[in-house]
Amino acid sequence: MLDLLNRVGAKHYIKRDLQPYLPPGYPNPMCIPQHHGDAAMRAARMSAQPQRKHVRVDTVAAFTARCEARALLWRCCELDLHEAVDKLQHDAERDGLVERIGQDAVQAILAKAFEAVR
Repeated sequence: MLDLLNRVGAKHYIKRDLQPYLPPGYPNPMCIPQHHGDAAMRAARMSAQPQRKHVRVDTVAAFTARCEARALLWRCCELDLHEAVDKLQHDAERDGLVERIGQDAVQAILAKAFEAVR
C-alpha cells in the first residue's frame, strides 16, 4: 500500500496503531491539508449559526412512542420483556411522568403498547 501511495503521489497519514509497521524514517506528517470546495463557501458555512427553535415535547406522547418502539423490539426478540419494561418504568420515574400522570396511567400506556404487538 505504501508503494502505491508513493507511486501515485497521494498525500496520506498512517494512523497511530499502524505506525509501528512503517519502515524506519518513513515520512508520516500529522496533518494533511484537506480540500472541501471553495474557501469562501467553507467560511460562509462555518460562520452561519443554525436557527434553533425552542420546541416543547409532549412527554406523554414521547413516552408512548418509546413504549411502542420497545414493544416492537420485544416482539422481534431483540429485548426480553423485563429489559424492555424496566427501562421504560425507570425513565417514566426519572422524567417525572409517574408523578405527573400517575403510576396507573404509566402502566396503561405500557400495557397498550405491548398488547398491540402480542
